[in-house]
Amino acid sequence: TNPSLLQSAVSPSNISVLVVDDEEPLRHLLQVSLQRQGYTVAVARNGREALVFVKHESLGQMFQFDA
Repeated sequence: TNPSLLQSAVSPSNISVLVVDDEEPLRHLLQVSLQRQGYTVAVARNGREALVFVKHESLGQMFQFDA
Protein backbone atom coordinates (compact mmCIF):
# COMPACT_ATOMS: atom_id res chain seq x y z
CA THR A 1 0.00 0.00 0.00
CA ASN A 2 1.29 3.42 -0.96
CA PRO A 3 1.31 5.57 2.24
CA SER A 4 0.91 8.87 0.35
CA LEU A 5 -2.13 7.50 -1.49
CA LEU A 6 -3.72 6.43 1.79
CA GLN A 7 -2.93 9.79 3.40
CA SER A 8 -4.56 11.73 0.55
CA ALA A 9 -7.67 9.53 0.76
CA VAL A 10 -8.23 10.49 4.40
CA SER A 11 -7.12 14.11 4.12
CA PRO A 12 -9.43 16.56 5.93
CA SER A 13 -9.96 18.39 2.64
CA ASN A 14 -11.80 15.28 1.39
CA ILE A 15 -14.19 15.19 4.35
CA SER A 16 -17.33 17.24 4.86
CA VAL A 17 -18.62 17.65 8.39
CA LEU A 18 -22.09 18.73 9.43
CA VAL A 19 -22.06 20.20 12.93
CA VAL A 20 -25.47 20.08 14.59
CA ASP A 21 -25.99 21.73 17.95
CA ASP A 22 -28.54 24.08 19.47
CA GLU A 23 -25.90 26.09 21.31
CA GLU A 24 -24.41 28.76 19.03
CA PRO A 25 -21.08 29.12 20.89
CA LEU A 26 -20.41 25.39 20.64
CA ARG A 27 -21.44 25.29 16.96
CA HIS A 28 -19.09 28.18 16.22
CA LEU A 29 -16.21 26.64 18.19
CA LEU A 30 -16.54 23.31 16.37
CA GLN A 31 -16.92 25.02 13.00
CA VAL A 32 -13.81 27.17 13.40
CA SER A 33 -11.75 24.33 14.88
CA LEU A 34 -12.65 21.90 12.09
CA GLN A 35 -12.13 24.50 9.35
CA ARG A 36 -8.67 25.29 10.70
CA GLN A 37 -7.87 21.60 10.38
CA GLY A 38 -8.91 21.69 6.72
CA TYR A 39 -12.40 20.18 6.86
CA THR A 40 -15.34 21.50 4.88
CA VAL A 41 -17.93 22.43 7.51
CA ALA A 42 -21.65 23.11 7.43
CA VAL A 43 -23.70 23.95 10.51
CA ALA A 44 -27.28 23.40 11.60
CA ARG A 45 -29.05 24.59 14.76
CA ASN A 46 -31.18 21.48 15.20
CA GLY A 47 -32.17 18.15 13.72
CA ARG A 48 -34.79 19.69 11.45
CA GLU A 49 -32.23 22.02 9.84
CA ALA A 50 -29.80 19.13 9.54
CA LEU A 51 -32.34 16.99 7.71
CA VAL A 52 -33.16 19.82 5.29
CA PHE A 53 -29.44 20.33 4.64
CA VAL A 54 -28.79 16.62 4.08
CA LYS A 55 -31.78 16.38 1.75
CA HIS A 56 -30.47 19.19 -0.47
CA GLU A 57 -26.70 18.79 -0.20
CA SER A 58 -24.46 15.84 -0.83
CA LEU A 59 -21.90 15.15 1.86
CA GLY A 60 -19.13 12.64 1.42
CA GLN A 61 -19.05 11.90 5.12
CA MET A 62 -21.19 13.27 7.88
CA PHE A 63 -20.65 13.49 11.59
CA GLN A 64 -23.08 14.85 14.13
CA PHE A 65 -21.82 16.46 17.31
CA ASP A 66 -23.92 17.21 20.34
CA ALA A 67 -22.98 17.49 23.98
